[in-house]
Amino acid sequence: MNTLSEIEEYYKTREQQLLKKIHQQEAALTAAEQTLKQLIKSQKAQLDETNQLHATQERAFKEELYRDSLTGAYNRAITKKLSVNPSARQESHCWMWMISRSATMHTGITQEIWH
Repeated sequence: MNTLSEIEEYYKTREQQLLKKIHQQEAALTAAEQTLKQLIKSQKAQLDETNQLHATQERAFKEELYRDSLTGAYNRAITKKLSVNPSARQESHCWMWMISRSATMHTGITQEIWH
C-alpha cells in the first residue's frame, strides 16, 4: 500500500498536469477565437463589397428597365408612378412632353432613313 505522502505527491503531480493541460487548452481556444474574428471580419468585408456590387448592378438594371435605349426617355411604367403621386404630376407632364417629343423625333428619323 501507498503511504499518505506518496498519495499526496501523486495528486499534486496530477493537479499540475491538469493545470498545464487547461492552460494549453485556454491558449488554443484564444488562438481559435482570434482566427474566427479574423475570418468574420474578412467575410464582412467581402459581403460589403458584394452588396455594393449588387447595388450598382441593380441601379444599372433599373436604369435600363425604365429608360428607352434608343431615345433615352423614361417609359410608361415610370410615367404612371409619377402621375399617381399628386406632388409629382407637374413632373409627369414634363416627362410626358419629353416622351412625346422623343417619339416624334424618333419617327422623323425613321422616315428620313426609309425615304
